[in-house]
Amino acid sequence: MKIRKIIKFILITMIGFMIGKIGVRELHDSKRPFKFEEYKTGEILEEAVREKFPNGMDVHEAVNILENSGAKCSLDKSHEARYPYIHKGAKYIATCSYQADFLSLNPLISYRIVLQTNANYKLIYIDAMRVNGVFVI
Repeated sequence: MKIRKIIKFILITMIGFMIGKIGVRELHDSKRPFKFEEYKTGEILEEAVREKFPNGMDVHEAVNILENSGAKCSLDKSHEARYPYIHKGAKYIATCSYQADFLSLNPLISYRIVLQTNANYKLIYIDAMRVNGVFVI
């Protein structure tokens, strides 16, 4: 009987912790400049990214916004990047990845944004992807 009470207490505590974490995360999301989870398909995400980061914008500004939103970004020369689709005239490529938290409303969803720039670090091509699941192929 005592063991059942302990197990019940532990389960209630764990459920309370998860609900609290999701609630705090959702409140914190209102402060992020770009909310990846709002976009339910890759097409909608790509459209929003192209609207938010128009061609000609400085890549450092775009990377700063994405990093402040929780993404991890890297900027490489186009010939050193691991991105296979390099746009003609691209000198630098910034890749930004965002992984949704396991305890969120959209768990296990990955987002990837690729920003290609000219020699002056101005955006010339943008690509965005949303992947459901744990594995990205």
